[in-house]
Parts: sequence; C-alpha cells; structure tokens
Amino acid sequence: MEEKRALFIYDLPNSINEKFIRRTLFGEYSGIEKVDIMEKGINGMCSARVIFDSHDIASRVLKKMNYTKFDGFPIKIIWDNQETRDLLSSTNGKLIIKGLDERIEVSQLHEAFSNFGEVIICHIPMKFDNGSWESKCYGFIQFLHQKDADKACLDLKDASINDKKITLEPYFHEFDDLHICKSSENVNQLIIYDLPNSINEEFIRGTLFGEYSGIEKVDIMEKGINGMCSARVIFDSHDIASRVLKKMNYTKFDGFPIKIIWDNQETRDLLSSTNGKLIIKGLDENIEVSQLHEAFSNFGEVIICHIYNVLWKNQGCGFIHFLHQEDADKVCLDLKDASINDKKITLEPYFHEFDDLHICKSSESVNQLIIYDLPNSSNEEFIRGTLLGEYSGIEKVDIMKKGISGMRSARIIFDSFETASRVLQEMNYTKLGGIPIKIIWDNQATRDLLNSTNGKLIIKGLEESIEVSQLHETIVIYGEVIACIIPMRFENGLWKSKGYGFIQYLNQEDADRAFCELKYSSINDKKIIVEPFKKRINILDFLCMNCETKGQLIIYDLPKFANEEFIRGTLFGEYSGIEKVDIMKKGISGMRSARIIFDSFETASRVIQEVNYTKLDWIPIKIIWDDQKTRDLLSSTSGKLIIKGLEESIEASQLHDVFSSFGEIIICHIPMKFDNRLWKNQGYGFIQFLHQEDADKACLDLKDASINDKKITLEPYFHEFDDFHMRHNKFFRI
Repeated sequence: MEEKRALFIYDLPNSINEKFIRRTLFGEYSGIEKVDIMEKGINGMCSARVIFDSHDIASRVLKKMNYTKFDGFPIKIIWDNQETRDLLSSTNGKLIIKGLDERIEVSQLHEAFSNFGEVIICHIPMKFDNGSWESKCYGFIQFLHQKDADKACLDLKDASINDKKITLEPYFHEFDDLHICKSSENVNQLIIYDLPNSINEEFIRGTLFGEYSGIEKVDIMEKGINGMCSARVIFDSHDIASRVLKKMNYTKFDGFPIKIIWDNQETRDLLSSTNGKLIIKGLDENIEVSQLHEAFSNFGEVIICHIYNVLWKNQGCGFIHFLHQEDADKVCLDLKDASINDKKITLEPYFHEFDDLHICKSSESVNQLIIYDLPNSSNEEFIRGTLLGEYSGIEKVDIMKKGISGMRSARIIFDSFETASRVLQEMNYTKLGGIPIKIIWDNQATRDLLNSTNGKLIIKGLEESIEVSQLHETIVIYGEVIACIIPMRFENGLWKSKGYGFIQYLNQEDADRAFCELKYSSINDKKIIVEPFKKRINILDFLCMNCETKGQLIIYDLPKFANEEFIRGTLFGEYSGIEKVDIMKKGISGMRSARIIFDSFETASRVIQEVNYTKLDWIPIKIIWDDQKTRDLLSSTSGKLIIKGLEESIEASQLHDVFSSFGEIIICHIPMKFDNRLWKNQGYGFIQFLHQEDADKACLDLKDASINDKKITLEPYFHEFDDFHMRHNKFFRI
C-alpha cells in the first residue's frame, strides 16, 4: 500500500530541492521513488513528501532521521497517510507541556514520552533570537492512543525534566501551531505601522532597514486612522524577516514607536478575534511600549503591544495580544495586583478588534478638523490669520452655516496629521468672545461614535463658573475624550454654565470607569452627579444644529396698543441691534405678539434674560426663542409640568426662579383672571424644561413642597402649550 511507504518531512530549510533530499538528507537510504517539494509553511520553512519503495526503508528513515537538525532547526517526520491526518486534526492523545527548560531538544522530549506509548509527533515551538533558534519553553505531543496520553498526565503530574518542573494539560486544538498542517504564501512579509507620513521606498530600504539585505519588495500603504503610514515589506528569507521583527520593533521615529507584525492570514485572523487580548490600565505615563512588551513576553509569545497615545503622550492604558489564550489567562492571574514602574496596573480581557491600535483601519480625513462655536463674524481670513496664524500647512477652510447657538463652525484641512493634532491639543477650548471653541476630528469614525450611545456621560450639578477645559482636564485621566460640552447661558453680560455637561469617551470601558470613580465626587468643592447618557443623539447637537433664526425672539402678551415704535423705543430702547420688528395678530385674549430679529445672539440673550416677565399693564410679557427646536419642544410632551395650588399673588418670574435651579427652562406661565379691576393668577401654572430629566427631578424633589407657605402639587402635563398664548391664545377672555 503506497500510503504506508510515504513520509512527510516538515521544517526543512527553505533552500532545499529534490537533489538535496535524495543525496544530502537521505543519501544513505536507497529506494526513494518520488520527492514532492511543497509550499513553505507558516514558519517560512519548507516541507516535502517522500515516497519509498518499501515500508521498511520508510520506517528506518522515520526512526533514525526524525529531529535531525539543519541550520540549527530540527526537522519533523510523520507518516503521510489518512489515519495520521485524521489523528492530527482530532483531539485524540494531545498534550501541551509547559515549563520546559529552554535547552531541551525535541528529540529528548520525544524520548521521555515514548516510554508511555507510540508518539505520532512531538514539537517545541522556537523563536529566532540573537542569530539562533531558541525554545519558547513549551511543547506539544500527540500519542497514537488516548490512554497513553492519560497515563502520561497521571504519572508525570509533579515531574521535572532537566531539573525543571513541568505542567501537562490536555490540548483540544488542531496542531496548526506546529506549522505542519497549514501553509502560507507570505511568511517572509512584515507589516510596519506608525511610520512617518513622509516615508517612501527609499527611506525604508536605506534608512530604516539599511543594515538588512534581502528586501525583495516594498509597498507603501494608505495612511491609517491616526494619519501615519504603513508599509508591507517582503524579504527573501524568513530568517531576515525574523531578525527585523526582533530588533526593529518599537524603534522610534519622530518620537513615535513603529509596530511590526507578520503579514499573514493567521496573524490577521488572530487580530480580528478575541483570543489572547488584554487591556492594561493605570500605566505610568513614562513607560515605553518596548518595556511593556518585554514585561509581558515572559508569559508567552506576544503578537503586538500598543500604548494608547494622544499627541505622543501616553494616556495610561495599553493593549497586548498573546498568541495563546492560556498565556493571557496566566498574565491576568499572576499580575492581578502587580505594579509597573511602582504604579499599580489593572488587567482585563479585551473583546474588540484592535482598530484602536490604528493598524487595521484607514480613513480619508485624518488631517481634517471641525471647529464649533466660532463667532458669527468668523471668515477664512480670521481663521487663517488670527485664530491659527502660528500653524502652517492649512490647505483649505470651509466656513459652515450658523449652528443653533447662532455661532459658526468651520472645517479645516491641514497638510499633515501632526499639525492637525497640535491644533486639537493646543487650541481646543480657546475662548473667543467669552465662549470656548470646540474642536473634533472630522472623519466617519468620529461621526459614528458621536451618533452612538458608546462612552457617553451626563454630569449634573456643575458649578456655574466652571470652564469646559477644567472639566476636560478632570475626566481625561480615565481615557481619550472625543467631545466635552458644557451648555452655556448669557446672563448679565456674561456667558455662564447651565450647571450640567456632556462627555463622550472613545471607549465604553473608560466611561464605565469614570462613572464608578466620579459617582460621588465633587468638582470645585461642588458635588456632582454622573450618569450614563443613553440617548442615541449627537451631544454636539447642543452646538451645531443648523438654524438661521437664533437671533430671533417671540414676545407674547404685549398690550394691544404695542407697535414697532413702542417696541424699539419704549420696550427695548436700551438695546441696540434690532434689525426687524414684525407685529403679529392679536391673540384670543386681545393681546399682541411680536417677532424681533437682533443682529447678534448675545443681544437677544440679554433681552430674554433681562426683560422676560416684565409687566406691562399688570400682565407679564413672555419671551422665547423663535427657532424650530423651541417650536418642536413646545409641541412635544417633553419636560412639561403643571403646578397646582399656587398662591394668588405669586408672579411668573418668582415661579421661574424657583424652578430654574433644576435645569434650563423654555417657558413659565401662570394663567390670569381679571377680577375687581385687577389681574390675578388662577392658582395654577405651567412650566417646560429643556430636558425631561430636569422635569423628573423637580417632580421628585418638590413632591411635598410649598411656595410662599402654600403647598403645591406637580404633575406631568401631556398637552401642547396653546394655553401659553403661543398658538391660539385661549386664555384671557376679557
């Protein structure tokens, strides 16, 4: 039977040919009928199928030549038949041996275990280190019969080999990691990440790898999501590629370490799986990725190691990926309470693809930024000259429409990622006209994150004088922040915090950590409340919803004699910048309304702050923003309350003051009645908050409250606010 005369030989030098096998390797054995040289295996070494003219000769070769060393590496020989292939792809009789002495030979290991039964194959994975092959200190063995593997596990439970204690465990995987069942066409290929974006083939061949001969091909790849380049380099041998990986990995260029990995399907499959991945938090900011790799490589083979950086500054967390899950498990166990550089670290499994290593994803807009909350007078000249005058390399400026705040946004394209990063780092939250600008990356990944629920928190109870830069500084220690927002109000000529803010982290685990650690903390000696923000809305909607009407106000309950002259001269005489006044029809109460357009958001804000609830003929006017968002909110049920049991002398301004401590109020109204020639309130009122959660908190905190010594009742209100005289002016029947 031909199958019983055929052998498979693995881990042959990649220079072998048929002549080498017939004369050099098996020259003393006659009867070789056929030699088939096969493709290189995943370790870059060759295999061959050799058919002999008799089973006896093949058996002698298997017995005497197995584990013979060529170029310092032992070959492996197995029978080439269906039974052996079936056994290798099964879990039958397989063991993993850990804790091997690094000097042990695979032939010694085979000899030690052959006392328990027939061994199909024995393998010790090797690494190429300092010009020679060295053991990785673990091995695999497969017995023909499961009972022999069981006996070996039992008898060698507390055994030692070469005076070093070993550990034996069943192994339930295919032996792909023996490099004997899988082939790859690109075992001499490496991918190099995080190269300077100015690199070219000449730089890689001459500057980067000048001391290494045998570069066959260099492919410069697209910029990654971090704006840095990658390259695929093909060498003429596995040995040279291994030396490059060993010696050049984490070499720094422009202050940033490059990362090198094998370019083969196995590595890609591992990177896209959850196998062997860990996240390390609490890292010392001075630690280098090479130090981290060295610290963890004691536990097993590391595919890649990465420390998350923003502008080349360590953000205190890193990622590591082991070849084997058991090595990652051992690290988690052994380093549970460990420290690196005298700083305690935390290790956790990481169940995501390593896109955040910037090694598996590209983006077309890595040099683009969006800047929000620019003054509405901003133009290209202002941005290029005044705002970003110290930064060269601005390729294009696009001025965008005014946002819902009446302020402008702009898209800036730079000629390099580095310049854009510096602008983001140094200019974010710079104040212009009392309002801090906000800068974010303009790419699809950022947009997708902002529109997701990932990593979002709402922070309540902020001190009104807090700056967004202070908030960012407080929370950035937990991880990379995409956006930090504190909604503002214009009061007494100044912009002030509304008492709450939003934050979005790049990673959900950083948001979880911030939530846990800031849950009961204070900022500027004021206790804050931190909660997850699970609404699938972009937190920048508070800044950048397009609306052309944010200099416009609607004033209700004006006297019926009110005209443009009265409004410009008497009512708003102290406010300059009124562009237009539209007197609207009388409402059902006989009172007028008017739309006023101002030349700036600031002036309109001052008016709404200072003039709202001013009494004209004993009736308080009401002022609201005239924009689509306000109209949509008023026609919704969001944030609305009815307050019953009000004392008849209470004013709408007093009610507004009581409730404004819970959050931003859109409108407050107390229906009035004309009694004995006086306007009196009807004992109830309406209020609408911008946010439903503020209305809920008011209901909870004021459940048994009193105003002016009279107990009130609060209930949600599920109708449109027509009775605010904002649609049909139903009340005030005179």
